[in-house]
Amino acid sequence: MRIRDGSRNGFNEEYNMKKQSVSNGFAILTVGSMIVKIISLLYVILITLVLEKEGYGVYSAVYVIFTFIYVVTNSGISVATAKVLSELIAKRRYKDTERSFKLILLFMALAGLIMSIMMYFFAVPLSILVKFPKAAIAIKTLSPAIFFTSILSVYRGYFQGSGNMIPTAVSQIIEQLINVASSMLFAGLLMKYGIEYGCAGATVGTSFGAFVSIIYMMCIYKKNKITISNEEELQFTNRSFSAKILMKKILKYAIPITICLGMQNAGSLIDMANVKDRLLVGGFSESIASTLFGVISQFNTLISVPITIISALSMALLPSISASNILGEGKEIQRKIIYSFRICLIIAIPSAIRLAILGKPIYDMLFPKMAEGYKFMVFGSIIVVLWSIVLIQTTILQGIGKLYKATMYILVGIIFKVFINYNVVSIHNINIYGALLGNITYFIIPLILNHMLLRRTLKIKLSLFRISLKPLISALIMGIMIYPSQYLLLKLFELFGNTYLSNALSTFLTIILGGFIYVYILALTKGIDDQDLGLIPPSIIKLIPKVILKKIKKKRCN
Repeated sequence: MRIRDGSRNGFNEEYNMKKQSVSNGFAILTVGSMIVKIISLLYVILITLVLEKEGYGVYSAVYVIFTFIYVVTNSGISVATAKVLSELIAKRRYKDTERSFKLILLFMALAGLIMSIMMYFFAVPLSILVKFPKAAIAIKTLSPAIFFTSILSVYRGYFQGSGNMIPTAVSQIIEQLINVASSMLFAGLLMKYGIEYGCAGATVGTSFGAFVSIIYMMCIYKKNKITISNEEELQFTNRSFSAKILMKKILKYAIPITICLGMQNAGSLIDMANVKDRLLVGGFSESIASTLFGVISQFNTLISVPITIISALSMALLPSISASNILGEGKEIQRKIIYSFRICLIIAIPSAIRLAILGKPIYDMLFPKMAEGYKFMVFGSIIVVLWSIVLIQTTILQGIGKLYKATMYILVGIIFKVFINYNVVSIHNINIYGALLGNITYFIIPLILNHMLLRRTLKIKLSLFRISLKPLISALIMGIMIYPSQYLLLKLFELFGNTYLSNALSTFLTIILGGFIYVYILALTKGIDDQDLGLIPPSIIKLIPKVILKKIKKKRCN
C-alpha cells in the first residue's frame, strides 16, 4: 500500500480510503471463507469414501494434533501481528509497522522450522499418547506444513492489521484448492498400502497448498506494503522503537493470545485422547472407537461452516477494536461490540436450528456411510451459538487487553469438560454423547464469565437475550416451515427415481428456502437493516427477492 506525496491530512485521507471497514472486511473474509469451507466439505465427503470409516477416524486424529500444534505455533503470533500493526498504523508509525512485520517473519520462520522438526521426530510418541498409533506416518508427513503455515500466518496477520482482507481471502482459496487436489491424488495412490499410508497421502496437500499460498502473498506484499515517500511524513514516522522494544510488544500480545487459543483448541485434543480411551474402557473395540471419534470429527466439520463466518467477523473486528482502544474511543468500542454480537447471533441462531432440524437429511447427503451420526448433530447444534458468542467475546477481550482473565475462564471450562468426559463417555449406552455434554459445558462456563467481565470492564448494558430475541423468533418460524418442506420435496423427487439424489436435491433446496424465509421474517421483525446488507457482496444482494429488500428499506424510511 503506497502512500504518495501530499499534506499530512491528504496522506491520512488517502491511506484511510484504502483501508476496509469492519463491514467490508467481514464481507470479503466471509465470501472467501465460505468458498474454502464448501471445498473443504466436498473434500471430507470424498476422503471419507477413500479412507473409509476407520481410516477417516485416524485421519481426523492426525488433524487434531496438527491443528493444536498450528495454533500454539502460529495463531497467537498472527493475531498479535494484526493487533500490533493496527495500533502502529493508528498512531501513524509506518516505519515501525514494516520493521515489526520483518521481525515477526524472521522469528516465525525459525519457530516454524523448529516445531516442524519436533513434530516429525515425536510423531510416534504423539500417536501413542492420543491412542491412535496408526497416525504416526501421517503426522510425519504433515510436519513440514507447520513451517510453511508459520510464514503464511505472518503475511495474513500483516494484511489483517492493515485492514486489507482481500489477500487473506484469496490466499485461503488458493491454499485449499491445492490442498484438496494433491491430497486426494496421494490418498488414492497410497491407500492400497494400508490405512496408515492412505492417511499420510491425505495430508500431503496441506504443505503444498501453504507453499503456493506463500508465493502469492509475497507477490501481493511487494505491491501493497506500506512505504513513505513524503519528506514530512518520513520525519513524522521516524523510527521511535528499537527492535528489542518492538519484539517485547509483539510477545506481550502473542503469549497470552497463544495460551488462550491453545486452550480453546485443547478441547479437541482432550476429546481425542480422553474420549477414545474412555470408549475403550466402555467396552468398544479399537476399530469402533476410532469410527465413533470420526463421528465427532464430522460433526465438527459441519458446525465449522457457520463458525467460519463468525471467525471472519472476529478477524475483521480485532484491528478495529484495537485501534479504537489505543485511541481511547470508548463509545466507538461499545458501538462495535453491540453491532458484532448482533451479526454473530443473526448468523449463529438460524444455523444451529437448521442443522438440528435437517440433521438427518444432511448426513444422508454428505456422509451416507456414517449417516447414524445425525443424532449427534441434532443434540449438539446448540454448540454453534455458544461457540460463536465465545469467539466474539474473546476477540473483544483481546482488543481491550483483557485476555488473561478470558484464558483463565477457558481453563475452568476445560477442567469441567475433562471431568464430564472421563465419567460419562465410558458409560456404554451414552458413549460419545458424553463428549457432547462436556463440550456444551466447556463453552457455557467461559461464555457466562466473559459476559460478566465485559459488562464490568466497559460499563456497558449488554443483554444477549435482547439481542438474540428477533433472530430466535425468525429462526424458529423458519424451522417450523422447513421441516415439512423438506419432507414434501423428498417425496416429490422420489417419484422420479434415485433416493440419494432425491434426498440431496430436496435438502439443498430446503436450505436455500430456509435462508429466504429467515431473512424475510427477520425483515418483518425489523431485526435487519441497511447496515447489515453492507456485509453482503452486491452480487449476492441481487439474488435476494425484492419483497425482502423492500421490507428492509421500509424500516430505514420509517
